[in-house]
Formats: sequence, C-alpha cells, structure tokens
Amino acid sequence: MDPAQGRGWAVLKGGELHGPIASHQGDESAFVAVKQESKP
Repeated sequence: MDPAQGRGWAVLKGGELHGPIASHQGDESAFVAVKQESKP
C-alpha cells in the first residue's frame, strides 16, 4: 500500500461511529462503523 495523507472525523450515534474520510487531493467517502458481536 502506498503512503497517503488525509483527514477525517467521526461522531458516535447510538452505538455506531459515523463520519467522513478524505485523502489529500483525492476522494472523500462517508463511513459507518458498527461493533461486531464477539463469539462466546
């Protein structure tokens, strides 16, 4: 993977992490991260 620079931020909403990430002089994407349940 090539080195990259960028920015992003996130907000916790009801147990999910929402926010955008952007690479320098590149694309910007929104994301939602959800915690995966662990197996017993």
